[in-house]
Amino acid sequence: MAGLCDCGNEPPGSLKASKVRLFESNVKSVLLYGSETWKVTKYLTHKLQTFLNRCLRNILGAWWPNVIANTLLRKKMRQKPIDLEIKRRKWCCIGHALIGHC
Repeated sequence: MAGLCDCGNEPPGSLKASKVRLFESNVKSVLLYGSETWKVTKYLTHKLQTFLNRCLRNILGAWWPNVIANTLLRKKMRQKPIDLEIKRRKWCCIGHALIGHC
C-alpha cells in the first residue's frame, strides 16, 4: 500500500483531486439521478456501492496486490457510503416538498 496516495492530502489542482471532482460531478450525479424516488433494496445498494468502489480504486490506482479495504478507500477519497448519500437526497427532497419548492 506504499504506492497509494491519500487524496485528502493532495493539492487542490492535482490530477487525482481533479479526477475525484469530475467523478463526483459527472459519474456520481448521473448515477444517482432520481434516486430520491427509488425503492432502495440491499441488492441495489450493493450493486451501486460496488460500481463506485471500482471507480474510486481506478482513480486511486489501487490494483492487486495493493489491496485496500472499502472503508479505508472511502475514507481516503472522502466519500460516504452510497446508502447514506441516497438517504440524504431523499430527506432533501422531502424538505423541499414540505417547504413547497417542488
